[in-house]
Amino acid sequence: MLGPYGAALRAPGAAAFSVTGLFARLPISMVGIGIVLLVEASTGSYGLAGALSAVFIVGASAGAPVQARLADRYGQAALLTPTSIVHAVSLTAFIVITAYDGPTWTLVATAALAGLSLPQIGAMVR
Repeated sequence: MLGPYGAALRAPGAAAFSVTGLFARLPISMVGIGIVLLVEASTGSYGLAGALSAVFIVGASAGAPVQARLADRYGQAALLTPTSIVHAVSLTAFIVITAYDGPTWTLVATAALAGLSLPQIGAMVR
């Protein structure tokens, strides 16, 4: 059963590529719970925390097909750099705004932008 995987991983560069893809996918599942924990700790509201996590996930769902089309048109490398930068900046803004009790609309906007710009590593690795 593991024979085909072993053969695939023996190809030059395949093991490093696979390990990198594994670690690159870890944040995908962690950002949602991180939003819930951060917002609840800052505001005491699980409702707001869940809503903002949902905004992030809906943004990611909306951004995925757009990113797929852009990757097909311009290539993966051309897409991953700008989306990674926008994602990092918007997620950092979300954290800072949350820490300093910013207005809810800014939390919604930055959560949506962070979701829209979430790099679609799983699709890019395939």
